[in-house]
Amino acid sequence: MTKQLELDKADETQESSWVDENGLNMSATGDKDTSGFHQLLTSVANFFKSGTTNLARFASDAIELGMNSASSVIKLCAGTFSITKASGYAVIKSDSQMLMMVPTGDTIAMTTYDSLGQPSDNGVGMIGYDVALKGHNVQTSSKTIPMDVFESILSPATATGSANFPADWTVGAFELLKRGNEVCCRIDATYKSATTLDYDLFTIPAGFRPAAEATAPGVWATGSVFPAFVKFESSGVVHVLSTGAGMRLTCIAKWMTA
Repeated sequence: MTKQLELDKADETQESSWVDENGLNMSATGDKDTSGFHQLLTSVANFFKSGTTNLARFASDAIELGMNSASSVIKLCAGTFSITKASGYAVIKSDSQMLMMVPTGDTIAMTTYDSLGQPSDNGVGMIGYDVALKGHNVQTSSKTIPMDVFESILSPATATGSANFPADWTVGAFELLKRGNEVCCRIDATYKSATTLDYDLFTIPAGFRPAAEATAPGVWATGSVFPAFVKFESSGVVHVLSTGAGMRLTCIAKWMTA
């Protein structure tokens, strides 16, 4: 009886686990059944299959999951973390915060790749203690901003204008600040004596000049206060016209460059 039980057990094992030209097969249903879920162990990889469809592959060169469908969902950590593909995007979901870590000084980067699988120079990442952002444009929900413009927004360019008659003027401030193609200007200058103005008095440096003529109100004062009309021309000339005699000009203006 014991011998017969052992033979029966061996037969059952052979029906559930057998070797053929493909490799070692294992089936939970017996009868060498490969129509449902089963496993195939070859000389190079371990496959989990459903019928003839590969579901997963474990090998020395790669671990492949969700081989049967581009919309497969891979769940990890009791289902709290998943990876899938939807609407053409790879979707990584977590029910809590996500954290990517590498040793201090190493690089975390997300980038695109070319037809040969080589990474491009564009992307976003962290290099050591620095955040890296590379690309042709920065895109928001409503705007596409060229990278050079975006950089100038983060780090605005500055310059100083000049008086056309430096011996006659004491320039306390002629400050220009440029973010993208928007320029803000502040003028605070004093003339040698009280006079009425109608002159090309200042010059805006190249790179900060308006694309089209811009104007702004100013104040021309010395004791009495008079309005001043300040015109910023695309050539860089600043023309000032006052309604009375003063000595000190103050003005704040803003314009767009080309």
